[in-house]
Amino acid sequence: MKGKIKYYFLILFLFVAAVSCDFLQTREAEPPNTTRDDFLPSTSPEILFSNLTNAFKNKVTENYLACFVSPAFTDKQFRFVPTASASVIYSVFQNWDLNSERDYFTSLINMLPEGTPIILSLNKLGYTQYADSAVYDFSYVINLNYENENLAPVYQGNLKFTIVLDSRQQWVISRWVDYEKQNYPSWSELKGRSY
Repeated sequence: MKGKIKYYFLILFLFVAAVSCDFLQTREAEPPNTTRDDFLPSTSPEILFSNLTNAFKNKVTENYLACFVSPAFTDKQFRFVPTASASVIYSVFQNWDLNSERDYFTSLINMLPEGTPIILSLNKLGYTQYADSAVYDFSYVINLNYENENLAPVYQGNLKFTIVLDSRQQWVISRWVDYEKQNYPSWSELKGRSY
């Protein structure tokens, strides 16, 4: 008799649990994730530079930083060489490192109103390929589509990226030299103003 009571009690318990948890009900489908993350493993230089421009477009600091050398994957050190005029005006460049890159990029994003796009255009001028590194020359235009007392709407110049393969066999930027273009503020100035 006790066995039957336990059996009925178990059946009743399972029934109550199934009904109270809507176990048999179907739920509404969740809307698809509409955020877009264009970051890919940089197995080629082209993907690396695409990741860089997409980090600006999507305003994703972690994707921006992933374009640079990391001590976790290489013994190479990051080095940024600003334009001559920016190095005189902005003292922050004396000790510029990857943390400075993070701070500048985060600050830039925070200075712009939400929904304001940042468009980075890179035009390859030439490159030299080595076994585990390469040097790329670009002209660039950064369009902020926004102007305030601290930021100009457009920055232009030329740059030289030295890129290396890290231990994951991914291309990353190890050295960046910025060159100003006459009559336009440079990327170095954008960094200095945003920092």
